Amino acid sequence: MTDKEAMKLALEALELLTGAWQTFDALDYGDKAITALKEAMADPMREVQRLGQEIEQEPVAWGVFEGNLHDMFFTQSEAQEMAKLKGTHAEVRPFYTTPQPQRTWVGLTDEEISELIRATHNTGSFVCAIEAKLKEKNT
Repeated sequence: MTDKEAMKLALEALELLTGAWQTFDALDYGDKAITALKEAMADPMREVQRLGQEIEQEPVAWGVFEGNLHDMFFTQSEAQEMAKLKGTHAEVRPFYTTPQPQRTWVGLTDEEISELIRATHNTGSFVCAIEAKLKEKNT
């Protein structure tokens, strides 16, 4: 049984029992438990995000990316120096010992795509414009 299935089963039991409880304290406790279970079931990333906020992590290394990882360094300054040598498309990103909570991806609207098409005259510049716009929206 998965965690979500267990939470759903517990929620159903609490909802049934809450209707049968007669004391105010029992009803209040049951309502709080039901609310907590519903919130946890609605947002599975909530706990990961909470933990990410509580634990301030330092990167263990820095990667230089040109689409994919090309080089890795133990200091940010070394990685930035290599990125400068590689040129404008190189990007420096940190590596952590545990995964960081993922942000929701923000795509381009139809209006933004149309705007980029009008502003560019060839395929190469269109691709670069899309990449820059997505990077702006998601970093």
